[in-house]
Amino acid sequence: MIMRSRICHLVFISFLLLTINSFSQEVSRDSLPYTIVERIESSNKYLVDSVAFPDWYELENHLIENVALHIDTSWWNSEIVDIVNQWKVKNRITDDGEENEYFGVIKSVYNQYAVKKLVGKVHYLFEETGGGYFIKRTIEVEGENVGEIVSVFDKSMEFEEKKLEMHVISPANPIDLPRNSSPREQPLEKNVMFNISLNNEDYELIYSADFSQNGFSYQGFGTIDPTYFNVELELVNRVSGVHQALYKFPHNHGFNISEIIIGDIDSDSKPDIIYKISDDICIRRLVFLSSKKGSNPLMGYVGQTVVSCEGL
Repeated sequence: MIMRSRICHLVFISFLLLTINSFSQEVSRDSLPYTIVERIESSNKYLVDSVAFPDWYELENHLIENVALHIDTSWWNSEIVDIVNQWKVKNRITDDGEENEYFGVIKSVYNQYAVKKLVGKVHYLFEETGGGYFIKRTIEVEGENVGEIVSVFDKSMEFEEKKLEMHVISPANPIDLPRNSSPREQPLEKNVMFNISLNNEDYELIYSADFSQNGFSYQGFGTIDPTYFNVELELVNRVSGVHQALYKFPHNHGFNISEIIIGDIDSDSKPDIIYKISDDICIRRLVFLSSKKGSNPLMGYVGQTVVSCEGL
């Protein structure tokens, strides 16, 4: 009986490992050639593309920027309570404590996700910084076993509730990063083409960059470190050839993409993309939906949500 139990246990573990491995191999990746230069300086700065996209500080945001599963204000003293209340009066806040329904993307395990209607409550939270404080509007999502909240959309966005599998792209060879490292998360390797199929359509997701071996100086920014520049994330429909840039930045010292999630969130049989991007302070998720493409060829930027911020 003990031997049979051990065999069953080993069979289960083997099945679990095979399942995990199949998920990790779901998106194939091919290495791409790229341009290498000795250094970037004033004499060859024309090699650098100055375009930076998207600028989430300027573009309209249809996501809830700050979301929490549980909020505890029991540590607030009377001084903090007074500060928050005075701030709400000064800024004419009327929705504190208000409950609304929001649609969100929820992760359960591996590549299993759901588009789900959530109940959220509005809070205005006191956050200390090195130079003072700020008040942060946050939605507390109610309910047990919600799972990991990937993104929550504002009240203007409506979706069909459903479960779905998503393609998940993460670093092929992740390493442990020290605390307060820059970037704050293991970056996705560059100059790679990811091959994706969704609803009988084949796509290529290309994450590319050129490389400066011995320093980079451009528009007031300078470093002696090796530097990737002209960083770009582009989606291509392999059949039609239609393509669209989803991210561009002159160099990799500003931001680094650490994860990409691809699937049909808005139920129109076309791919939608969420990618996680980090700088020295914050980690964010940016969302692109095909149903909101507007004048874009494949999908439109919908907004960003904060995963975490340190030092604020």
